[in-house]
Amino acid sequence: MKIIKLSENFESAVEKTAEAINKGKIVVYPTDTVYGIGGNALDKKVVDRIYLIKKREKKCPLSVIIKDLKMIEEYCKIGKKESKEIKKYFPGPYTLLVKRSKKKIPVTKTERLGIRVPEYRFIQEVMKKITVPLITTSANISGKESPVSFTQLSKEIVKKADLVIDGGETKYKCPSNIIDIPTGRVLREFVKSPLKNPKTIE
Repeated sequence: MKIIKLSENFESAVEKTAEAINKGKIVVYPTDTVYGIGGNALDKKVVDRIYLIKKREKKCPLSVIIKDLKMIEEYCKIGKKESKEIKKYFPGPYTLLVKRSKKKIPVTKTERLGIRVPEYRFIQEVMKKITVPLITTSANISGKESPVSFTQLSKEIVKKADLVIDGGETKYKCPSNIIDIPTGRVLREFVKSPLKNPKTIE
């Protein structure tokens, strides 16, 4: 396990994280909301290892970080209406549940796929260097508090990861809001008034 401090070597952290994901490694990383643990979302061995590390039941799906609309369209069923809704929320502190396409992705067996585009430059730069969705789930043992700073990460999680990125405290210091796009229902709300990023997903 290796720890890289983001404030000391941003570019190296981006490169090493992308390299680890491409090699099927497990990475703990900061986002705009909480610290996540993830890897290649298309690699079943990686998915299984994350379930094991988190002690999470496999019936509970995992979400993914995607880089752009093209990647969303590859794994989700979206039309103009859905595309417009998605653009309203990304990038930002949201997890959107969208209908899955027929393309298999081992993070979920449900009809929905949870997708994220964090409002966080480090993650956005990493996504530019990989071609797969990135598993994103809170870097904690299931049922425990979600870490919002490097110091809150449990030793058990850190020890079992291949790479850990220390980004200090997260921006929002709470989990993402969850919105079901097909129904418009807000399923979880932690961030009451998120700052709007002038950029939008393309």
